[in-house]
Amino acid sequence: MRLTVAWLGAEASILPECAANVDLPLTLVVKASARLPNRAWRIDAVAVGASAEACQDLVNLRMRLSWETETVVVEGQRLSATVRLRPPGGLANPGGFDYRRWLLASGYAATGYIKSAQLTGQTPNTFKYRLVSYLEGLGLVRLGLIRALILGDGTTIEPKDWELFRHTGTIHLLVISGLHISLIAALLYTLIQLLVLPFTARRLGLIAQWAGLWGTLAAAIGMAIWTEFGAPIMRVSITVLLFISMRLMGRHVAAWRIVVVSAYVFLLLQPLHVAQSGFWLSYGAVLALLWFFEPRVKAYSTVGAFVRAQWVLSVAFAPWTALILGQFSVLMLAANLITVPLIMTLTLPALLLAILLYLLDVALAETFFSLADFSLYLFKVVLSALYAQPVPGVQGIETGFLAVPFLLIALGAGLWCTLPLSGLARYLPVFGFIGVCLSPSSGVPYGNFCVRVVDVGQGSAAIMDTARIRMMIDAGPRLRSGDDLFERGLLPFLRTTGPERLTLFLLSHGDDDHAGGAASLINHFSQTATRGVETPCSGRETWMWDGVRFSLLIDHAARTENDRSCTLLIETKAASAFLSGDIGRPAEQRLINLLPRGVDFLVAPHHGSRSSSSLIFVRRLAPKIVVFSAGKQGRYRHPHDDVVRRYRREGSAVFNTAEQGAVQWCSHQPRRLRVGGSERVIILP
Repeated sequence: MRLTVAWLGAEASILPECAANVDLPLTLVVKASARLPNRAWRIDAVAVGASAEACQDLVNLRMRLSWETETVVVEGQRLSATVRLRPPGGLANPGGFDYRRWLLASGYAATGYIKSAQLTGQTPNTFKYRLVSYLEGLGLVRLGLIRALILGDGTTIEPKDWELFRHTGTIHLLVISGLHISLIAALLYTLIQLLVLPFTARRLGLIAQWAGLWGTLAAAIGMAIWTEFGAPIMRVSITVLLFISMRLMGRHVAAWRIVVVSAYVFLLLQPLHVAQSGFWLSYGAVLALLWFFEPRVKAYSTVGAFVRAQWVLSVAFAPWTALILGQFSVLMLAANLITVPLIMTLTLPALLLAILLYLLDVALAETFFSLADFSLYLFKVVLSALYAQPVPGVQGIETGFLAVPFLLIALGAGLWCTLPLSGLARYLPVFGFIGVCLSPSSGVPYGNFCVRVVDVGQGSAAIMDTARIRMMIDAGPRLRSGDDLFERGLLPFLRTTGPERLTLFLLSHGDDDHAGGAASLINHFSQTATRGVETPCSGRETWMWDGVRFSLLIDHAARTENDRSCTLLIETKAASAFLSGDIGRPAEQRLINLLPRGVDFLVAPHHGSRSSSSLIFVRRLAPKIVVFSAGKQGRYRHPHDDVVRRYRREGSAVFNTAEQGAVQWCSHQPRRLRVGGSERVIILP
């Protein structure tokens, strides 16, 4: 796969133009597969052949596909398929998971779906396939967690479990990483020591030392091959290789310097990972431990060192957790203090022994797999009990962690730390960077408001904030899988951009692209007042919040669900905004006299469809800024080109969530917008 990357641009060559949105006959090899709830499969595949009429550039292209079929799909199978591809895409919201960036960093150049396919090869007989088939036959309750720990496959973990692990800060325990490498290396180290017992104590020490180093490297390389060179294993392998190289050359270099150099070597190989939270958290954890323990490694007992390590990591991760997730709680400290020993001393050793015994004695292997399954039961019980407890914490830290300026500051701080400086001087840039990132936002002044249009794909959702009030308008769509975007999109956005609370939830109308996440939102915010759900909008309703005037407008003569949309007009003494739902031209005509002459900010009616935004409506409102809430390469092709041109002719600055991601506008800063997941600032003329 060809990737054209800027070291900080994080853009890829993506998909050849000849392959986008057309039917392509391809021969695929399945690299990974997972069954989805709606009788579909998610398939990671590589194209190994293309027909004469297809793009030949697709050979060796890695892609993520969906396929609605009853056929069982497993790793290693060959498919003769007709596929429809598109460039990697995803939602771009502050605090949300950037799926597009993750796809690019993971080596995927395309996403799409299989229209039709046939199996063209025999069922593979690889060790992985036999092991997975064996595990599925055991009837293990926590099979998804076991697959994640031994195969690096987290696709079968339930969403509610992911949410539990995220809130308790224990996701790192369920991802193949340096934790696994350390355990394997420790076992190898111990085994080698037993083998060299006949030697003298002095020779034993030397042999054990070098055997441990090379055993660690062997474990890292083996795990890298096993996980197909996943990023966590690559980071560990590079660090181990650099350490051994220094020892072979007789150079005694501080461990923390080796880790910093390893980070830069990894970025040279995988530059797109510079904006991935896993990169910063993994290297940050190692550096925090080295900074605390290296000068005083012999000062603590084994138990004492472990307890202090948890405290060090928790304190070190506190600002980063708040920065990345928008929240931090002491719950994470307690969860790790209890569960890390459980996973390291029971679950992982049981799984490693089970895999080894699987090659020798299947019955004995089942015993250890069952033991690992029981330990994971205890793991979830502990986390669930802790999660149910009200604990203090912080939430709602507004940040732009993934913005290029912050990344440049962080990388510059890393380079500064490699300089031959002594004392606190070498760590000052790090503390300064953390302080800048965690600087609290000024909030919304009294008498003003902010509107944030959330990127939810082909749908609509927006957040309105005043000085003390938070309101949600619509809740985005329901996905083909049956899930909605509330947990993955709206809730992280709410946590990152302000307090996790709502005063009012307004549903403009019942179409799925607006109401798909309503049930999940109402369930989460059970005490929040709702309008347009059980209590429909009626007449013209007006009220004041924090010096801001709100008006609900509805066309009672409407004949369609879209035209009966509950629309919202927000006004201050100096600025105004209008959120128009899915009204079309008839409703626009009947509501026109209720609208002001000129608004500062407009969420365009019906996503910019051709049946909306009539000329009289556009001229009446003459918005300075107009936002289209639409999906990228959606089947409806919103917004329509004629509509976009109509607004531009009236002098409107046009933004599209499909292109810019989330858009934030505030009445007290009318020329300043924040767009995208990194909240890039745009200053209007």
